[in-house]
Amino acid sequence: VQTCALPISQVAPFLGLFLLAVLLVGSQYASDENDQCIPIKSKAPPQYIPIAMKEDVTKSYPPHYRLFAYTEGTSNNVEKLKSIKFSGVPVLFIPDFDGGATHRQVRPLAASARHMTRDGSRLALDYFTVYTGVTWSASGVTVTSVIGWVSQCVARILELYREGQHANVVLIGHGQGALVAQLVAMTLKTPANVQVVISLL
Repeated sequence: VQTCALPISQVAPFLGLFLLAVLLVGSQYASDENDQCIPIKSKAPPQYIPIAMKEDVTKSYPPHYRLFAYTEGTSNNVEKLKSIKFSGVPVLFIPDFDGGATHRQVRPLAASARHMTRDGSRLALDYFTVYTGVTWSASGVTVTSVIGWVSQCVARILELYREGQHANVVLIGHGQGALVAQLVAMTLKTPANVQVVISLL
């Protein structure tokens, strides 16, 4: 597993390009420290599409645990968005578990990636994210549950692609979510399902 830890204030403006470099040529990331935020390029409203998990999986975890796919569009187009077909590189974003952090943290990264790949000249990234409602002050049992849930989400994401289309998922963790990403990569039953872990500090 390739791992990389970066300050979010530095990596944010160029994370999409950074990911493409990691996935395609393994180049090192170069940042601009004067740029402190990710510009949202799209005016289309964000949509977080729930991804159904298998029944035996949902019965093993709290009912509020969710997996979402990120996309953009108007409310009139929601049903079409729910039938989204995935063909890009799967990326699973794990948010920070500090306070009120939610799955919506993925938007700046995913929106920038969509903008940079819209013309088809670069490899597209399919962004997914999780919601658990867990704070890091939770018990060790709860944290273990989150790690297990994210591992199940990795397996579910790969099922959304044609056989042989993609063999692994890129994990991006923010803050305490970065630790979860690293632990998931270390404990997967099928280690090859995650080859790249990016930690945003």
